Amino acid sequence: MTIQGMVRVLLLVFVALFVVGCASDEEPVVEGPDEATTAALAELEERIVDLEGELSDADAARDRAQDGLAGFRKRFRASLKDLRAALGEVRSTSSSASDEVDAALAEARAVAADLEVLEERYNYHLRRYHGGG
Repeated sequence: MTIQGMVRVLLLVFVALFVVGCASDEEPVVEGPDEATTAALAELEERIVDLEGELSDADAARDRAQDGLAGFRKRFRASLKDLRAALGEVRSTSSSASDEVDAALAEARAVAADLEVLEERYNYHLRRYHGGG
């Protein structure tokens, strides 16, 4: 129910109470609303205008908040996309670096094995031909 609908209902209630209050066996006297009723209605109308203004302000604030949230969501998703791309690149780079380290380690082992063979041959020749070693 809107505020204007509530005002109409209140007016109907006041009119109904007025009619019931005036009902008697005597000839009804039609009078306008008393000063208290008029003042109350004026106060209600003023309050309705104030509430409509507040509602308008709240709607505008909600719209600004939604716009801000939509902008934040867009920036967040872009940042997340960039982060995922960077993470994929890091994984690729680290995998490549790991492969290079494994290859270098294998080469170092091969060189160490060759060096051991050369050392054994050198020691063999020292013992055989030079009597030492």
